[in-house]
Amino acid sequence: MNRVILILSVASVAAGACAQDLDPMPDVKAWTRTLARWDFDKDAGGWQAVQDVELKAENGLLKLKMTGHDPHLRTRLSAPLPGPLGVKIRMRTDATGPGEVFWTTTGNDHYHPDVRRSFAVQADNQWHEYLIEVNVRQSVTGLRIDPGVAAGQAEIDYVEVSTLESYPVVFDRFRAADGAVEAVVRNRDDKPVELEDSGRTLTLQPGQTQTLKQVAPRKQPFESVPIVLAPKGLRPRTRTAVVYNPAVACDWATLKGEQVAVKVARDGSGAVIERGEKVSAVIAPLVGREGRILRLQLVKQTPTTIEFAGEGVRAVLAAGSDELAVVIHSSGEPIEGPVVRAVGALEQGLLAGLEYLGKGESSSSKLDIETPAHMRFQPNPLHVTMPLMVARTDRACVALSWTDMAVQPTYACPNFVDGAYGEHRMSLKARQVQSVVRVFDGTVEDAVAWTLGKMALPKLPERPRDSKAQMDLAMKALNGPLKNADGWGHCAESRWARGPHADIASIVWRITGQPPQLDKLVPGGSHVRNESIYFVTGRGQQWLERARAQARGIVASQQADGSFRYKGPYRKGHFEDTSSGQCGTHAARLLEYAYQTGDKEALAAGTKALDYIKRFRVPRGAQVWELSLHTPDILASAYLVWAYVRGYELTGREDYLKEARRWGLSGVPFVYLWGRYPVMPYATIAVYGATNFRAPLWIGLPVQWCGGVYAYALTLLARHDNSVDWRRLAEGIYVSAIQQTYAEGPHAGCLPDSWELAAQRPHPPDINPCAIISLQFALDGKPDGLQTAADAKHRVTGPYPVQIRDKQAYVDAPAGTKYQMIVDGKVVDVTSKGKDVIDLE
Repeated sequence: MNRVILILSVASVAAGACAQDLDPMPDVKAWTRTLARWDFDKDAGGWQAVQDVELKAENGLLKLKMTGHDPHLRTRLSAPLPGPLGVKIRMRTDATGPGEVFWTTTGNDHYHPDVRRSFAVQADNQWHEYLIEVNVRQSVTGLRIDPGVAAGQAEIDYVEVSTLESYPVVFDRFRAADGAVEAVVRNRDDKPVELEDSGRTLTLQPGQTQTLKQVAPRKQPFESVPIVLAPKGLRPRTRTAVVYNPAVACDWATLKGEQVAVKVARDGSGAVIERGEKVSAVIAPLVGREGRILRLQLVKQTPTTIEFAGEGVRAVLAAGSDELAVVIHSSGEPIEGPVVRAVGALEQGLLAGLEYLGKGESSSSKLDIETPAHMRFQPNPLHVTMPLMVARTDRACVALSWTDMAVQPTYACPNFVDGAYGEHRMSLKARQVQSVVRVFDGTVEDAVAWTLGKMALPKLPERPRDSKAQMDLAMKALNGPLKNADGWGHCAESRWARGPHADIASIVWRITGQPPQLDKLVPGGSHVRNESIYFVTGRGQQWLERARAQARGIVASQQADGSFRYKGPYRKGHFEDTSSGQCGTHAARLLEYAYQTGDKEALAAGTKALDYIKRFRVPRGAQVWELSLHTPDILASAYLVWAYVRGYELTGREDYLKEARRWGLSGVPFVYLWGRYPVMPYATIAVYGATNFRAPLWIGLPVQWCGGVYAYALTLLARHDNSVDWRRLAEGIYVSAIQQTYAEGPHAGCLPDSWELAAQRPHPPDINPCAIISLQFALDGKPDGLQTAADAKHRVTGPYPVQIRDKQAYVDAPAGTKYQMIVDGKVVDVTSKGKDVIDLE
């Protein structure tokens, strides 16, 4: 297509005067001057093998033999090079990626995980040029290249380092409508920029904007419309919109499922998916490459399948009831496809591991992450927890799933890539794509259940030790680095105060059978409450009074509509002063207390909260001590499951069980359901955001203690619902936790706060193991926290297993043990005979 830029207007305005849209490449750099280059004509040029790799220079190539999962080589620069820099690597390999580039600077002489950039590696033994931006202000003194994450072979033709400058002209606005694309571009530099086009030159002064327009030919239903920026002396930048022209007549090839009809352009350029009489989704393009629509030949068609070929590409579409399978094979360069565009106003959205959106929200927003990492349009595939993207609109729920987790997904809600703000874009990039598009009446959580049905939960990792050995390891921590004369710390590091924490004392008693001798107890200590110790040390009344006071305090803070509100600093950016996690946390505490004691006021307030919570669509806002009220959060899923299960058990209301199932599904996209590294399957992402909106960034960085609370809640749900194998999911999370637990060293037995996947190493602080032991007890079917039994008239709670039959409570406890039970809200003292009977009437 001939390039035509129509100049509509020029205005000298301040940088922020135009409405700014999201740019999928917001900080494009110009590669200007070469500073260093290694061609390997004579030798390795100072590059040295460091780990899991052997290297030699031969025939102008640096040949690598990778022997493990963390191969890397490095060099010291002959002189510091001022950043930012661009690193260009021409390489071919058969080893899987991603690759990474690390660097040292004049201010930091260590290769640290915080100073690196990843790049997608094509493991096809073909030559590829990889461009990596080193965005650092200091001078760079050394480089390290990690060519992949697996054993294999690689050859490097050259490594080149260039100066890197911000591209002077940026897109402030990019919109497609009525068969045309209009863009507002701005000179963000401090000096004039000359734009060249078709032999003419336009000068943009600093801060000046220019409106550009390109009109589509409107000869075909699917067309590419490019806007080209060509600053003098720099590489041009093209931003292309693929537009759908519904008014253009087309001889469609039609595939029909029971619930959807798929109209496919006979040149393979795209498709339209209709549900009922409405267009619910558009595929545009079916196959693309660098902004260009590939137009193919129709080679075969049946009532439910259609096959295309051309330009080294083969594509097969197969329609099911409400699904469209799309398989694409490219023998040449990678392709993008299918590009699925859900039509309508957004109700919910999901990119598993990175985005969980509510009504009218936008992806890649700065509400949870204020750094450049907020741009999640084309994420590192390692950050994707399961193969699922969803855009649920007011027309239909559109889900895209795939099979190969090395495939590159993209996600834009709304579709800022093509400037089409009435739709939502999802796509896959690779040479080989096996995918399924589902268009149906449902929710994001229904799409999660659908994907689980197609892929199944992964195989459980091998346990590094059995339950007995895990308890021994836990006691090593509880008697060692966590303990001093004052009690235990929540974490092993000295800055965490020690105290007689009830949760920890309860676990010590459960493991050893001996209650620790403590002058007093203080609540807490573990991420999973365990207060059994009160009832084997004669403090049952103390527990009851404290728990009642806490419940009354929560009730007093509840609003008339059943909600709980938040007024702190992490309210910033959220559209309201409450969240599912904020309400769910309080509801879970109220209903757990009601479950244990039968307290009617707590039950009424808890169920009122449950009825209010039904309005929420996203699990978010459960960690407002450091994270935004807006941030999607697995801990919110955990407390919501917990609250609704207790609500169901207390009332028998089926709608509460349905909600417990919904929130259980909401937590699944936080769990890694695949693995590239030994410790990765069932690792859990805590939140889709960053502490204090900036750092640490938790995307792609598992925090297993949060997943452990979710898993514990799933063990409660598993008693009542088998729509998903909740117990297997919980067990997988548990196994990942004990894989991450320190097996040796000064903090042996502790669980690290987070786990770095690629390096397979822990990050402190190092947390006490009590919550994970509680989860182990729940999975092993052993008593953990307080045990409760109830019938229509009575409720009995205590430290030992209890049953109610014939107006009596039966308790199994060691003979001679003195303990206490709560019977219908009152504390009862018991001296055990081994099989104890308590009259209830």
